[in-house]
Parts: sequence; C-alpha cells; structure tokens
Amino acid sequence: MPRLSDAQDYLKVKFKKSNFYFWKRYKVISTVNDLSTGIWFTLGSILFLFTPPIQTAGNICFILGSLQLLARPIIRIIHDSEVKKFQSLKENETEYYH
Repeated sequence: MPRLSDAQDYLKVKFKKSNFYFWKRYKVISTVNDLSTGIWFTLGSILFLFTPPIQTAGNICFILGSLQLLARPIIRIIHDSEVKKFQSLKENETEYYH
C-alpha cells in the first residue's frame, strides 16, 4: 500500500522504493480543465458555422464544454476538503496517512 504524506505545497506518495511528488495538484487539474473547456467551446463555435452534419459535431463540443464547466465546482470542493484516517504514530514518525 502506498504511503501518503502531505506537505504545504505538494503531496508525496511513497510506493515501494519510489517517491512521487505532486506539486499543487488541484491547481494543475483546474488549469487543464479550464484549458480544455475553452478548446471545446472554440471548436464548437467554429464547427457550428458549417452545414448541419458538422453542426452536430459542434453541438457535441458545446455539451462536452458544459460538462467540464460542471466539473469546476466539483474540483474546488475536492480541493477544499479532505478525509484523514487517524492512526497512532511511532515516536520518530512525523508523517500522517490519508
């Protein structure tokens, strides 16, 4: 089972002999979501200028962009909340587990 430790600016995941660091993970997720939302709406707007079969593809892009707009508050809620499992720590152990 991977061990998780949380520092101020990153999440460190210890798995076997490797450490994985995720720097400001929710900021990255939110930025990628915003970027792809803009791409969907731009692509949908361009495709909507053409004939009806291509307009259908534009409508699909609008729907995908709308679904990603719904994801923004969900990402924010996940970012602002956390669940911790309390366990007894050994004397020299300062990290905690999620």
